[in-house]
Amino acid sequence: MMTHPDHGSPEYWALHRPDHPAVISNGTVLTYRRWNDAADRVAEGLARHGLAADDRLGMRFRLAPEWFILQRALQKLGVAQVAVNWRLTPAEVGHILRDSGAKGLACNDSDISGWAGMEPGVLITVGQSADAAGIRLEGLLETADAPARFGAARPSLVLYTAGTTGKPRGVPPVDPAEVADPARLLRYDLSSIEQIVLGAAPVAQSLKQWVVERFGEDVLWESYGASEPGMISFTPPEFQLSKPGTSGRPYDGVEIAIVDEDWNRLPAGQIGEIAVSTPIVLRNYLGGPPLGRDVIKDGFYRTGDVGYLDSDGFVFLTDRIKDMIVAGGVNIYPAEIENVEDLPRNPVGKVQKNILRQPFWQGRHRNV
Repeated sequence: MMTHPDHGSPEYWALHRPDHPAVISNGTVLTYRRWNDAADRVAEGLARHGLAADDRLGMRFRLAPEWFILQRALQKLGVAQVAVNWRLTPAEVGHILRDSGAKGLACNDSDISGWAGMEPGVLITVGQSADAAGIRLEGLLETADAPARFGAARPSLVLYTAGTTGKPRGVPPVDPAEVADPARLLRYDLSSIEQIVLGAAPVAQSLKQWVVERFGEDVLWESYGASEPGMISFTPPEFQLSKPGTSGRPYDGVEIAIVDEDWNRLPAGQIGEIAVSTPIVLRNYLGGPPLGRDVIKDGFYRTGDVGYLDSDGFVFLTDRIKDMIVAGGVNIYPAEIENVEDLPRNPVGKVQKNILRQPFWQGRHRNV
């Protein structure tokens, strides 16, 4: 158990800037002092209900001040947060809770009848009546005699991935003891930099151009990563316009290779699957066997993304490998079709795109 605040954590700022606003949401303002005090009370309440270090708890929240309080309370206890998208169905949520071994579920749904019927274990609610099922966060906030607790600044998260291609699989929290080369992760401190950061999905170049014109040439950054290997590459402001469409150069300590199906490296400009070597490449999914050679080889992880490297070492993403269509021996990527600017247009000026649906296909690619 930590006895001093971690630098950069809410506890640290509660000590050094107690009255500075930390969370602002719809008229609600939490200073670092109020946030920390509330999290201490909730942490003590959860401990009295049996939650302890190394446990896991599902977190299904629409973002609200209560989320900040609860997630910090869990961090103080050493309880890992299992991220549960609030759009998921009860069956999908049930799979994640069972697969992760979560002790329960915390949510701010207005209707909790479905979760109470699932018997998820510890059920923590927000905004429910006193006679409702579960443990009310409002009650936890009234816990008396709560000691001061300290948690790591970095959240302990279990993330689930690949939900569109099958049952989601859990990526466990990063264990600092298992990081092969900690210096590769701790080289820079960017906590004081103010910037606009893009990530998680492609962004049109026209939007980037607008951001640069609106906010200046030294503001826009872009990052590319995945749950399994962590962060992969970044695009600093000076390349946003000179390298349109790029996802940047690899971070320090990361190596990118473009490979074919047999792991042969492809030259600059040639499209293939993006494989990466990072300090924290996943070895196995939560509760699953070690990943095989089809996914990991010589420290490189196949991302499932399609792209290429240019002669300057910048990576460009073109598609997902599972979206690739093989027609007449030629690889066709749907993104290439979507990005074509000179497709024929109908009389009202809209682009005509004819989509061929092929319902039966096997393996990694669709054969047409």
